[in-house]
Amino acid sequence: MGNKGMTEDIQKKALRVLRRFQDICNKYNLEYYAIGGTCLGAIRHRGFIPWDDDIDIAMPYTDYCKFREVCKTELKHPFSLIGPDNCQHYTMIYMKMQDESTCFVEQTVVNYKDRYCGVYIDIFPIFGTPNDEKKRNKLISRNERLKRLNIRLRFPFSEEKTVCGKLYWIANMYKKIILKYNYYTKLQERMLSKNEFNTSEMVIFPWRMRPEKDLRGCYKNVFFYEDFKKSVSVQFEDGYIKVPVGFDRYLTMDFGDYMKLPPKDKQICAHPSAIIDLEKSYREYIDCR
Repeated sequence: MGNKGMTEDIQKKALRVLRRFQDICNKYNLEYYAIGGTCLGAIRHRGFIPWDDDIDIAMPYTDYCKFREVCKTELKHPFSLIGPDNCQHYTMIYMKMQDESTCFVEQTVVNYKDRYCGVYIDIFPIFGTPNDEKKRNKLISRNERLKRLNIRLRFPFSEEKTVCGKLYWIANMYKKIILKYNYYTKLQERMLSKNEFNTSEMVIFPWRMRPEKDLRGCYKNVFFYEDFKKSVSVQFEDGYIKVPVGFDRYLTMDFGDYMKLPPKDKQICAHPSAIIDLEKSYREYIDCR
C-alpha cells in the first residue's frame, strides 16, 4: 500500500477494533498476545510498523473458544466475527474481528463476495503439542494435510492450477456433497486441542505452513511454551498491548535480527488490497459487484 495517509487511516480503524477486543478480554480475564508484525511493531516502534496495516493477535485455544462464545452477546454493530464456520471461502483456522462500517477487501479474495469484510484484526488460536518429537512431527504433518483438504473442500474446480490437483478434486468431488464446508477446520481444532497448552514444551501456530527448510528459524510454526506461558504489557500507539513474556526469543525465531529495519524496498504492506473504503460498509460493494 503506497499511500502513507491511507495506511495511517486504516491503522486507526484497526486500533479501534483492537481496543474493543481488549475490553472484552479484560472483562472475561482472557489471555492474548500480539504476534508477528504486531509484536515486532510493539517492541521496535511502540506501535504499528509504519508500513503495516493489520493487527495479529493470538490466544491459547481455551481462551480463544471462550472469546468466540462471549462474542455472541458482547459484540454489537459495527463489530462482528468472521471465520471458517460462517464463511465458505475462508480457509484459515482462525477468525477476524471486523468493523462492519468499513470495507477492506484483499486482492486474493476479490472474486468471492462472502470474503468481503471491513477493517479487521486477526485472532489466532495457539495449541499445545506432544512433548515427544516424533509425535509432534506426526501432528504437524497431519495438520498440513488437513489444511490442504480444507482448501479443496471450500473452493471450486477452477481454482486448481495443476493436472494432479484437478484429478484429485474430481476424485473427491463427492465430499462436497456429503461434508459441510467447515468439516476439516473442525477436525483440525479437535485434533490440535487434545494437547494441553500449559503442559506442552512447544506450542504450534497451526495456520502457518511449515517450511521445507528452516532459514534462520524464521516463520517456523512451532515455538517454546515458556515464551507464551504468560503475557506482559507494552506500549502500543496511544495505549498498550500484551506480548509474550519471552518476546525476545520468539521474535528472534520469527524474524531473526528483529530490531534491524528491512531495506526500503521491503518496507511494503504484505496485504495487497482490491477495495478500500473507510466510509462505506463492505456490504455496499457486495450488492453492486
